[in-house]
Amino acid sequence: MSAIAGVVDFHGGPVDPVLVARMIAPPQPCGLEVRGPVHRSSSALAFCGRRAGRAAFDQPLADSRSDCVIVFDGRIDNRQDVAGRLGVADSARRSDARLVLDGYTSRGLDVIPGLSGDFAFAIWDGRARQLILVRDPLGVRQVCFAPVPQGLAFATDARQLLEIDGVDRRPNMGFFAEWMAGWITHPSDTIYQGIHRVPPAHVLTASASGVRRDRYWDIDPDRRLHYRDDAEYACHFRELFASSVRSRVRSADRVAIALSGGIDSSAITAMAAHVTTTEPADLRAYNISYPGLPEADEDHYARLVADTHGVPLVTVPYVGRADNYLRAPLLLRDMAPGGVGAVDVGFYETVAADGCGLVLDGTGADEWFRGTAYHAADLLRQGRLIAAVRRLREHASHCGSIHGVLAVAKGPVWAACPPALRRAIKRVLPARDIVPRLFRRDFARSVNLVDRMTGPNYDDRFSTFAAGAVYRDATCQHGAYNWHEDVRLAAAFGMEMSAPFQDRALAEFAVALPEEQRWSKGRAKRVIRNGMHDLMPSVVLGRDDKGNGSEAQFVELRQLHDAGAFDRLQLAAAGVVDAAEIEPMFRSMRDMFSRNDLHYEIQANQLWLMFCAECTWRALFGEGARPSNASRPALHGRATR
Repeated sequence: MSAIAGVVDFHGGPVDPVLVARMIAPPQPCGLEVRGPVHRSSSALAFCGRRAGRAAFDQPLADSRSDCVIVFDGRIDNRQDVAGRLGVADSARRSDARLVLDGYTSRGLDVIPGLSGDFAFAIWDGRARQLILVRDPLGVRQVCFAPVPQGLAFATDARQLLEIDGVDRRPNMGFFAEWMAGWITHPSDTIYQGIHRVPPAHVLTASASGVRRDRYWDIDPDRRLHYRDDAEYACHFRELFASSVRSRVRSADRVAIALSGGIDSSAITAMAAHVTTTEPADLRAYNISYPGLPEADEDHYARLVADTHGVPLVTVPYVGRADNYLRAPLLLRDMAPGGVGAVDVGFYETVAADGCGLVLDGTGADEWFRGTAYHAADLLRQGRLIAAVRRLREHASHCGSIHGVLAVAKGPVWAACPPALRRAIKRVLPARDIVPRLFRRDFARSVNLVDRMTGPNYDDRFSTFAAGAVYRDATCQHGAYNWHEDVRLAAAFGMEMSAPFQDRALAEFAVALPEEQRWSKGRAKRVIRNGMHDLMPSVVLGRDDKGNGSEAQFVELRQLHDAGAFDRLQLAAAGVVDAAEIEPMFRSMRDMFSRNDLHYEIQANQLWLMFCAECTWRALFGEGARPSNASRPALHGRATR
């Protein structure tokens, strides 16, 4: 885990290094080292991180010839390629930060599109008096910024920027509504009005003349892979996946794997064990079990995978703890506690106590490799009606689907309609109310929530609906927001989170696949299964189901409801939530659960998002909320050894 922070003055005025030192301080003691700030009157940059083995920190890193300073958070995976383009002969002895700074001083911004990995970095160019902020292609790392008098402040997360007096701490109600609705469409926003994010795959250039954002990378929508047979697709996947896992464990001493027992986390465990036979690393697997909740519990699958590869497994039992819901937003200060029972807090406490510095997670596999019902739209465009109906039936009957064929078909059929027909239908049919029922309608209108939630479920730049839908799902900002919640909670305990499936090369490969390599005959992730067939237990490879956390979510909601957690909501007092809708929705959810109607999951998710939003509001903005620069709360549990 590492973090960066800094303040610059574009007009040459003084910058207080003590302020930047406060910004970079870890939220609680967790074995991290703070370096800097490197102070040059009108700029101050700082770095915080954990040593990997015997490696020495060289950050903040200054180049006296160019008067440039860099702070770098993350990892460059294609170091040899970058070094070759720069003509660097001794790249093995240069840190990632040094390699990027050398690239900038010799090539300027042209070096950025060629970088691959998980990273966010800042470069202060003293001669040009400009600040460069860069975020990796898939947004695995993040960097936030806020305007300050005559300059700009930046940091890994918004919490750090709250140390600065004058930053607008008022809630960004439009973004708050997007998050609560589960449909984030403004990737540059944060929960605070005055703090913003650099979007994924963007470079932000700031100077006295203003701020400019430029996209430096995107997936080629026209690229398609055409191999002879399944074996060639599987071989290509395995090569890319092995490289992705290897790059993440290369500098870690002890690696934790969040092993649920599903296809994705099992594949990571198997590949990590495979690649570390030649590059030893101490692997440990951790599983959250749900005793008494068979729909959610996958402990037996996790044990089978761990035993197959000789990886020690620690089981962390799910225990609902009401105090966790407020602890998480109080610590993070800009994120909401989305996990069921906030079990992630206990999970990271356990992993940190075991001395792990890196946690591998299966995020990204579903989004890039699961396949999509929008393939039916491509089949309809081709006149293959029977094949399209078969595809929609497969999707509706697949394990975990809660929608019938007609509900599944709406999006693909609408997408396949000619534009003129869609316009004609819109003129005839009344407008649908897409605002979730828990919102007050006047509030929804005040933040233009309908406009914020309206948009296609696919990217129309792609030649197929399937590829466009995969890209849209995988780059959905709500998923990215949930990912960063996990990243931040892990960081609070001094650990780094990494997702091998969230890899630039794997993403480019996944979108270019024929849909049959993602989905075939009612089975998802075909190319992953084929690529890992000799490394994973056959019973896991053959799984079509996965643990359903909605059962645990329902149990937790019922306990919270009975304890009065939905009474006297501050969000209702603030005019956001319609309190009259809560009890009817809860009763409806409970009735559907009792008769095994899986549609309860939809209402459970809406109630859960509302409750998490209430916790965040109480912690950050509501009555009795802590001042933004109050002392940070400590999470219980030991820090990383």
